[in-house]
Amino acid sequence: MGRSAPATAANDTYGDQSKTAFNAEQADIGKFNANETTLASGKNIGADPFQQTGYLANQNKLQSESLNTSADAAKAAMARNSRATGGLNGSQVVLGQRDVGLKTGQLADTLTAQRSANDYKSNLAWQQYLAGMPLQAAGAEAPAYSTATSGQGNALNNLTSLSGQQYGFWGGLAGSALGGAGLGAGIAMK
Repeated sequence: MGRSAPATAANDTYGDQSKTAFNAEQADIGKFNANETTLASGKNIGADPFQQTGYLANQNKLQSESLNTSADAAKAAMARNSRATGGLNGSQVVLGQRDVGLKTGQLADTLTAQRSANDYKSNLAWQQYLAGMPLQAAGAEAPAYSTATSGQGNALNNLTSLSGQQYGFWGGLAGSALGGAGLGAGIAMK
């Protein structure tokens, strides 16, 4: 039985490793389930990157610049048209420019609402990604679990082989002894 000590030690080591990997994998799956519950309750897993001040300031600046450029271009076109006609429709130009300002405000509201909706969808995708991160860790632990369990299987196979070899030796020895005894008894009976 002394020859099986290394195989027994290997079996114990691989067993401990497989338990550790399995427990870590289960903890990661538990974390994922907790993340999904958090998302289902309407809360975020991590920070919403689309509510960060730097992002919002940049988006507002870009939108403001484009709206101002568009409104200024429209007002300049009306002023050029008024000058080209000799200024006969000056009061209409002022009203038209005011209308451009109102429409620019409406467009700003529409663009802001669209951006907010897109940011909301993007944040949902980001939160789903964050929620699934523990599953990636669990997937990384799967090969360690697989290696440990296959190593444990090999160690058990070694134990079985050693045990069979030991019993084979003693069984063969006992068979030889019984065969010899039977042969001796057969000779003695004649």
